[in-house]
Amino acid sequence: MSKSVRIFLIVLVSAGILIVLGKIAINTFLKNKVETFVTQNLPPNYQSDFDKLSLDLFDGTITFKDVSLQIQNADTASVHSTVTVKELIIEDISYWKYLFHNEIHIEDIKIFYPEVTYYTHLYRTPKDSARGSALNLNKPIRIDELSIDHTRLTLFDDSEENTLLYAENLTVEIDDILIDQNTLRKRLPLEFGDYIAKADSIFAKVGPYENVTTRNFKLKKKRAVFTNLKLATKYSRQQHAQLLDKERDHFDLTIDSLEIDAIDFGFTERELFVNSNRLLLAQPKLDIYRNKLVADDFSRKPLYSEMLRKLPFQLSIDTAAVKNGSIRYTEKVTEGTNGGTIEFTSLDATIANLGNTYSEGTKTKLDINAVFMKDAPFHVDWSFDVRDPENRFVFKADVGKLAAAQLNQFTRENLRANLEGTIQQTYFTVSGDDTYSQIDMRMKYDEFKIKFLNDNGKDKKWLKSAVANLFIKKNSDQEGVDFREGNGEVTRVKHKSFFNYLWLNVEKGLKSCVTGG
Repeated sequence: MSKSVRIFLIVLVSAGILIVLGKIAINTFLKNKVETFVTQNLPPNYQSDFDKLSLDLFDGTITFKDVSLQIQNADTASVHSTVTVKELIIEDISYWKYLFHNEIHIEDIKIFYPEVTYYTHLYRTPKDSARGSALNLNKPIRIDELSIDHTRLTLFDDSEENTLLYAENLTVEIDDILIDQNTLRKRLPLEFGDYIAKADSIFAKVGPYENVTTRNFKLKKKRAVFTNLKLATKYSRQQHAQLLDKERDHFDLTIDSLEIDAIDFGFTERELFVNSNRLLLAQPKLDIYRNKLVADDFSRKPLYSEMLRKLPFQLSIDTAAVKNGSIRYTEKVTEGTNGGTIEFTSLDATIANLGNTYSEGTKTKLDINAVFMKDAPFHVDWSFDVRDPENRFVFKADVGKLAAAQLNQFTRENLRANLEGTIQQTYFTVSGDDTYSQIDMRMKYDEFKIKFLNDNGKDKKWLKSAVANLFIKKNSDQEGVDFREGNGEVTRVKHKSFFNYLWLNVEKGLKSCVTGG
């Protein structure tokens, strides 16, 4: 072997050894830096640990195994949040941008099988809650893609026995993330681009008596789909009534699917906004039960325009639709009965301009079609201006042919009365505001009678029924006119709902039509 070849091989081997030793040294140095950052540079109320850390300089990859994090209140020792992660991989850290562009740029962060637990009742707002005071970033952080796979998320309300939110197998992917000192001062402490999320099941507590669940959830390209959605009272009707000190509806709402398109959300001057151009509820079924034997709730009930206007966030849904829904309402007013029921089926509805961000004069409009009491076609046009402080509204309805006896399942239980005859057609318009309203009604009917019943709901009160039918016009065309007209004015009972307000108007109109005022 020639001398020159030997020298070349020695130089080559030496260079290789130096490269290997340099890589080991640099990896060791950077690994120590990462460990120091994780253990010392986090805020003092963040306690972290991990089982294993590996770093590859050439790949720019850091891998953590069995990571744990505990977050304490800043001024107490109580832990309000815990996080465990089986594996965390940070891929392709750009040293070039770190050294020459003064930023931390990461191509990909992967988090596998995290378990996140948050005890809301243990969290205490720090005295100095200035945004951005907890972390001090010397360099902005840019992440091309963050993926969090197979998450189990649990939020507790006031104890470990009271779950506020639970999500199983939650997966999230977020692109183009930026975190810097400016974003940390915002309500949402980062900026991001596209995002994807999905979960096998979600449970949430939405009130002291109600929970919501969904079997599957997907969010992709700003389109969300929930399937097998259920919002319901968690107690039986009897248990619910025993727990109440004042009247509250018991309800069960199931939705085959809920679709939300073109979702946009964020914060404007620290106020949350939520926008969508279309929302669709497919096959919702709503069962409402009201026990009137429970004491009244005398708190003021705002109308829907006021409720939307005073939402604690900005909402705008350009179009909301209901397809093939149903509503069943049962009201119990007498002990020993199951209550009277009315129902709407085959319900299709379109709502335009649902929210509180539309300009003054822009009406929220509801167009509703349904079948009333399994028999009568039912159409409603309902409109109001959310920005109107007087909460004025117009409610127009058109009810088709209905056998009066179809109403007896409600009137017999709640009014102790049976109706006879046929209501061929009914039109009415209710115009009102938060305090007063006016109804104008037109009815066409045949052979209309009323039979008042005794408390047993069976025997007829002959005298009361006879006197009442003396005042009722049996047929609407007795005077050569097909329709009888009625009208009246109503003062709203403000501790009752809009639908009670509507019913008082309908009752006034019915009495005016069938008795001639």
